[in-house]
Amino acid sequence: MDIRSFFNKPAQKSVEDFDIYSTAADTDAAIEAANTSVPGTCSTSTATVSAETSAQPIAASGCVVNDLGEKATGPKQPLLSSFPKHQIGDINRAFSLFYYHKFPWIEYSVSLDSVFCFCCRHFSSNTARCTDELFTKVGARNWKKLSEKLTKHASSQVHLSSMEMWENYKHTATSGSVAAQLSHSHQGTVQKNREYMCKSVDIIKLLAKLGLPFRGHREDADVETRGNYLSLCDLFSKYDPDFKSMQSKYFNCTSRDFQNEIIALCAELVRDEIAKKVHETGFLAVIADEAKSSKTEQLSVCIRYTVGLQIKERFICFVDCSNSRDAAGIVSGIKEGLQSCGLKDIPIIAQSYDGASVMSGHLSGVQQRIREEFPFAVYVHCMAHKLNLVLVESCTVNRDIKTSLNVIDKLYSMFAEPSNHFRFLMMQKTLALKPKEIVQPSETRWACKYRCVYAVKSQYSAIIRCLKEMEEEGEKWSVEASGLYHHMTRLHFITSIIILEEVLRVVHVTHKRLQGASTTMADAASAVKSLRTHLQHCREESSWEATWMQVKRFCEDFSGICVDSSPQTGGKRKRTSRTPAGLSQYLVPTTLGQRDENETHWESESQTFKRQLYLPVLDTMLAELDRRFSTDAMV
Repeated sequence: MDIRSFFNKPAQKSVEDFDIYSTAADTDAAIEAANTSVPGTCSTSTATVSAETSAQPIAASGCVVNDLGEKATGPKQPLLSSFPKHQIGDINRAFSLFYYHKFPWIEYSVSLDSVFCFCCRHFSSNTARCTDELFTKVGARNWKKLSEKLTKHASSQVHLSSMEMWENYKHTATSGSVAAQLSHSHQGTVQKNREYMCKSVDIIKLLAKLGLPFRGHREDADVETRGNYLSLCDLFSKYDPDFKSMQSKYFNCTSRDFQNEIIALCAELVRDEIAKKVHETGFLAVIADEAKSSKTEQLSVCIRYTVGLQIKERFICFVDCSNSRDAAGIVSGIKEGLQSCGLKDIPIIAQSYDGASVMSGHLSGVQQRIREEFPFAVYVHCMAHKLNLVLVESCTVNRDIKTSLNVIDKLYSMFAEPSNHFRFLMMQKTLALKPKEIVQPSETRWACKYRCVYAVKSQYSAIIRCLKEMEEEGEKWSVEASGLYHHMTRLHFITSIIILEEVLRVVHVTHKRLQGASTTMADAASAVKSLRTHLQHCREESSWEATWMQVKRFCEDFSGICVDSSPQTGGKRKRTSRTPAGLSQYLVPTTLGQRDENETHWESESQTFKRQLYLPVLDTMLAELDRRFSTDAMV
């Protein structure tokens, strides 16, 4: 019989339905079942062979000469009426013919009462070693040990058909042993799994890098949009058959636990890399700030270090400090954050926080408690925060400036309402203006108010027309629209937003430079010096004249604004004060007790706005810059 047809015969009964370690009492029933389900499995004879068959001669190598199969015939698997039994403990055990079902590539020697691996004998590149180490000649007393070896050897091919096994065995004749081929097949499966995992991890890394959400509202198979992660997996499956095959399996690594674990591992690897660089440097600087998130108070911990001559600034963790927000609790949170990254023992040479007393206090503030442990940890008040305080002082020194900023806040609230927002967008489209939103003003980042002022100035015509229409309709927002329209058509408002736009534009550039990750103290000092030089130049008469001409052109461009933008030939009679020579470069709003009763001055409208609005803003900003960014404060 052809050996190929033997290996291709389907089993009639599952191996798991029998005990492969048959006892003497089970032998007769097993033989009857085998003769019925697997007729003629012996490759040389279909007859049942008696156990008393005479022994065959044995060659010098230890193998039976005529009792074992050859390559052409396949393995010999005789069906004996009964296999020899041996006493093992209190039970008589014998070889079970159901080994033929489970391991089609073994053969049984009647003369030696032993089992051999047909494939290893014929197809291994080193038959003696393979036979000795894996499928050595085994007597009936060692059936249990043999079963363990056979099971281990064939566990990775139980899913293959007999023909597939035979093809694998034929291939081993030129490419190696069965064990090597099984190992190679397993390696191929491992490689496919790794490739699939790499693609899944790359998707997670991409979403994390872009800051996009992973999961959707629903992730059922019948939902069209199942979230970013599953949608990207479906996209990969469309062009990658192997990826699609893995996606269809039960264990496809798409659960939220798997995603969270990969994100946590990525974060851990990033922190480890940061810690490695910091350890190479040997010291670091700490930056910390509190922020309220939902119902918790979180402390963000960042560090600065150097790699060669390059400055690196990295965020490392959030620490929940809701339970203790005093100086001791914040210091504990900073240490906890550094310890979580393995940076507890690294010396701190600098620290930067805001100017709150709990952070900057020289007796028991955070900076002082850190210096008790690290004496060389110099405290530096955050430069961007100090510039923000400068703006707060300068933008509240004049009533017209404060009123203008309040009007901008009310404009955002009004046009944030859906119907008003739609009206505003349609008006911009009608006037052929580039669409631009009115940005919500920030109460903590005054440098960002530049975007608010610029949006109102660039969309002034659209805002005015919307307010006029809403005022005439007499609906819900008519009163607010009427009041805002009145304020925005005044010369004081127009002059205020033009002055603010010019000043805040330069301050905004300086603010971004101070927030740079690689900005040093020298860079900060240079940026502040450049800002001060620019503001000092703005105090000159030529700068004010250019600003006033811009105000006049702005009023002329928008018809319907009833303002008198031309300078007055005669104005309010005003007594002038004598200013001391030492204060000639500064604005002096008071009389200093000295007043010339005889001198009078006719002041133009341009000079009135310069004296009451323009110079107070500039002089307050210059004074605050000198105070907060002095030489002592920069150390």
